Amino acid sequence: MQFSLCVDSIYPEDGLKEKLERIKQAGFSYIEFWDWRDKDFKLIINSGLKVTNFSGNRVSSLTLDSKEKIIQEVNASINVAKKLKCKRIILLSDVLENDGSVKINSIS
Repeated sequence: MQFSLCVDSIYPEDGLKEKLERIKQAGFSYIEFWDWRDKDFKLIINSGLKVTNFSGNRVSSLTLDSKEKIIQEVNASINVAKKLKCKRIILLSDVLENDGSVKINSIS
């Protein structure tokens, strides 16, 4: 079994470059993350680490938003996944805050 580390939840005091270096130094080969919009793709691609998955809809809700908005966001995420050679994206039912908690106006 191979484990992946979430770059958004580990080493909170470090920037992305330092996190990737520390993850690799710890012997891991795989990473995942929450939102792709704040990531440096070139840095990730050149890190030698493989992206196993990431959140494909961080700003749209499957329960509250229009189908068109969701499709637009998922299509953008698919394009990012192709750039990162990532075969999996996670679809969330509700919009999340930056810390990963469910946004208050979401449905439980």
